[in-house]
Amino acid sequence: MEKIKENTQSNSLFTKLVLGLNVFFILLLCSSYLAMYVNPNTLWIFAFCGIAYPFIFLGNLIIIVFWLIFKPKYALYSAFFILIGFNHIGAMYQFFGKSKPKDSTDLIKVMSYNVRLFDLYNYNKDWSYNFEGRNEIFNYLREENPDIVCFQEYFHNSTNEFCTTDSLKSILKTDYFYTYYPQVVRKIDFYGIAIYSRFPIINSGVIAFESKTSNTAIFIDIKKGDKIYRVYNAHLQSIRFSKEDSFFSEELQQNNVKAPLINKYSQKIIAKLKQAYLLRAGQAIDLEKHIKKSPYPVILCGDFNDTPTSFAYHTLSEKLTDCFIESGKGFGRTYSGKMPSFRIDYIFHDSHFKGYEFETHQDIKSSDHHPITVLLKEIK
Repeated sequence: MEKIKENTQSNSLFTKLVLGLNVFFILLLCSSYLAMYVNPNTLWIFAFCGIAYPFIFLGNLIIIVFWLIFKPKYALYSAFFILIGFNHIGAMYQFFGKSKPKDSTDLIKVMSYNVRLFDLYNYNKDWSYNFEGRNEIFNYLREENPDIVCFQEYFHNSTNEFCTTDSLKSILKTDYFYTYYPQVVRKIDFYGIAIYSRFPIINSGVIAFESKTSNTAIFIDIKKGDKIYRVYNAHLQSIRFSKEDSFFSEELQQNNVKAPLINKYSQKIIAKLKQAYLLRAGQAIDLEKHIKKSPYPVILCGDFNDTPTSFAYHTLSEKLTDCFIESGKGFGRTYSGKMPSFRIDYIFHDSHFKGYEFETHQDIKSSDHHPITVLLKEIK
């Protein structure tokens, strides 16, 4: 009898511990939902829960499986809160996709691609330029043959030592493009953002962010037949991890870092993440205000440097359609760098368009971002 009593008490204590853990993960899950609605400049801690959503979601799933095996009625707790935020799952994974419409005329192929300066710094051993990465990107563009391309981390060398602009005009078969360079080095190296279009550009401009950084957004107005569309290209605030930060992350994953260093570098990385969240929030608000005033149907492309559970994403997608959710398939992971990989590159459109065959092109490796494409058709 005493052994039975001890086992009962032991099971009761274990159940309470798991229930406590369950409540903790439910609170984290709710916090990750709030990340979309709470401006980090008001309360920044929710932003960290937002970026951790996939792991928090997985933790709740594991707890659900445990309860289903031992105490099925308790599985309802996490299941209920997962269902509340069911739309978050769709932003992370899509099951079906959407193929071309029966009437496939007048489709516009749009691409967004952070080209990481066309692999500029992948030097040869003698420090001469290695054109392998740049040429891979060029060949990829030839194959995909997009009508509109939005480039982030664009690079142009005016001496043609590392030629991009003239080559792209030839590859994309267009003379219509708009570039903006927040950074110029030696008066010959230009770093910035660009949009190329098969359709004539009748107007263009830069969106002035209140935060003074090299990250920026631009727009062009294009004329297709008798229609005019506005295309935005945004590169929101980067986290700017250093090589040292990346090395620390790799070593930490392999359990090769001692406690004092974990504390030091963790604080440094958290500070960088926090600063980026604060700046992105303001930039997203600035961009959203500009989009609201557009007199033409809108297409928005860009590297937001943030996940679908973020305030920046919610601010920009609230009145627009996310093409991945509309017609994508599988995990939409677009960042392939050494830090955790998420979907941070997007193509949105307003209600004047319908999107088809959204694709994340994961077979090209010359950048730390995967290019994304979609076919758009005007419906109004």
